[in-house]
Amino acid sequence: MSMSFSVRVVDEDGNPREGVRIYSHYGILHGGHAEYTDEEGWATFEPSGDYTSVEIMINGDSQGEYSISDSETFSFTL
Repeated sequence: MSMSFSVRVVDEDGNPREGVRIYSHYGILHGGHAEYTDEEGWATFEPSGDYTSVEIMINGDSQGEYSISDSETFSFTL
């Protein structure tokens, strides 16, 4: 099954943050993948496995673990 999800990062004024490192971690056995936000503050992930949860880390800091489904979006303010 193919799936994707997106993470957006904005500043306190709601402006997009470009170049922020987002790491998605799928568990000890599955590892993870890093992307950087684009000029609109978005990073998109297309995991190759059939995962149901992900830990989202921004610049090395965990933002928590979330359930994921296809086309899911998450937004964080830094």
